[in-house]
Amino acid sequence: GEMSGVELLMRIKKMNSLMQIFVMTSHSTLLGHSMHVGGAYGFFEKPLKIQDILVSLGEASRRAIRWRELYSRHSISIEGK
Repeated sequence: GEMSGVELLMRIKKMNSLMQIFVMTSHSTLLGHSMHVGGAYGFFEKPLKIQDILVSLGEASRRAIRWRELYSRHSISIEGK
């Protein structure tokens, strides 16, 4: 059967909790709140504002770089074992 957008988000986040998902909606901010609860990193309302999208994607990119740096510093190397 079909699933709601929130259910889809939760399923995706279960597969990869670090994935940063953005949602585009033409609905109210109430839907946006539901998407945050479902695991969305952010959401955009129509009509889209390119500057808002660029700012949000830049923040997501910086966050991903920080996660990668932290993970590489704190992960245990299994090479040579």
